[in-house]
Amino acid sequence: MYACSKDELLECDCGQDFIGKLCREYHFENNECIGFIDYSYDDNLKLVSEKYSNKQSVVKKIINYEYNSKGQLAKKAEIYTDNYLYNNTIIYHYNFFDSLSERILYQNNSVVYEEAIEYDSLKNKCLVTKKVADTIQSYKTYSYDSDNKLWKIKSFQSSGSLIESFEYNYYYDNTMRINKYDSLTNFNGYELYRYNTSLQIIEKIIYDKDKILVNDDVFDYNDNRLSKVTTYDQYEKIISYILYKYQ
Repeated sequence: MYACSKDELLECDCGQDFIGKLCREYHFENNECIGFIDYSYDDNLKLVSEKYSNKQSVVKKIINYEYNSKGQLAKKAEIYTDNYLYNNTIIYHYNFFDSLSERILYQNNSVVYEEAIEYDSLKNKCLVTKKVADTIQSYKTYSYDSDNKLWKIKSFQSSGSLIESFEYNYYYDNTMRINKYDSLTNFNGYELYRYNTSLQIIEKIIYDKDKILVNDDVFDYNDNRLSKVTTYDQYEKIISYILYKYQ
């Protein structure tokens, strides 16, 4: 029997030292398992690898993580088993107050792009600049409201022309709405996030520019741990779901 079957899912085992850690997630479409992801951890309980397999248990992709002496993510490497041309690595650097300051993406040892992250006086991320071959390609600005919550994200071309923008709105019933706008500042849909009293996400709904529901993700928990995410279409039909298994 394969490790991916809707009738009987195999239990996962990532070691006695990792009890309570997520060790596998199963992905389903049209009520059929299409694959699964295995998670591995180091002695400090930090994630060190994700192994992506298809429904026949054939590994298609592996992501490895490395950390610096402070326990911060230093390197993420994606390895594709059937096409090495897509292999890529991201290197992470941090500033003096231990916030991410630079991301560099390599593909087969060649730099694809670099991202520099800047912060304001309150240590909020305020600017991300993307460069290719030392030339600015695009940048994002971040602004915050009077409560120091993220308010707007705007993406620009290097010329300063707007690409898209996002506006964040927060409500007292543990709901957040993100309005999306195109390059001409026309309304382009929105996303609605709902959280429980423990501030765990319980629903994410995506609407298009005509305010018609595109899909609805519902998050279920068991013993305060994420156990299932189900995606519904606008007709409340299940599109896909993910099952989470813990050690």
